[in-house]
Amino acid sequence: MNIKAVMYLILGLIVPIWPISLPIFWFLAYKATQDQSKTAESPPPTQEAEGSPSQQLKELTDAKELFEKGLINKEEFNTLKSNLLINTEQT
Repeated sequence: MNIKAVMYLILGLIVPIWPISLPIFWFLAYKATQDQSKTAESPPPTQEAEGSPSQQLKELTDAKELFEKGLINKEEFNTLKSNLLINTEQT
């Protein structure tokens, strides 16, 4: 086999493959940059303690909104409120 035949054989294998592989590599590079930018932009969320005053205030306002919308009755609202107050006194 001469060198031209080997060269044509190699090119015959490479030329049909690169149009398929090029978009795949572009996609992989795009996904890699997107993953890096997401982790760089968003700081990790802060977890508040379960019994913290701000968490209890949020739960109380949520319960009040449910009561005002009519999704819970006054008795359920008072129960939620008293449970929150008991938890506040225990901490």
